[in-house]
Amino acid sequence: MNELEALRQEAETLKNAIRDARKAACDTSLVQATNNLEPIGRIQMRTRRTLRGHLAKIYAMHWGSDSRNLSGRLLLAGYDDFNCNVWDTLKAERAGILAGHDNRVSCLGVTENGMAVATGSWDSFLRVWN
Repeated sequence: MNELEALRQEAETLKNAIRDARKAACDTSLVQATNNLEPIGRIQMRTRRTLRGHLAKIYAMHWGSDSRNLSGRLLLAGYDDFNCNVWDTLKAERAGILAGHDNRVSCLGVTENGMAVATGSWDSFLRVWN
């Protein structure tokens, strides 16, 4: 048996092991897991505020997690013109713009205390802002 055939056989063995591990971990389906849940009634949603000021498509958003401090008021929106808007949701106004990427901002987050923001971009950089 040549080396290439041995490697193909090893790859096949690994694929089978992965398939078996996935099958063992899959103990239920989504339908089975949600069978006993009561249906949610009709939800009435309405627009509370419209935040204007984006000049391009929005690719990522993150809302602060703690409403008791500054981070719960912050809404971050990363978009296609290489910037990130920071919104103060209580005042419904832009609190700042994070500019510095060379491509679209595609992921972002804010710390629990609202004192730092991280932005990731298609320019392959992660920036941390305070």
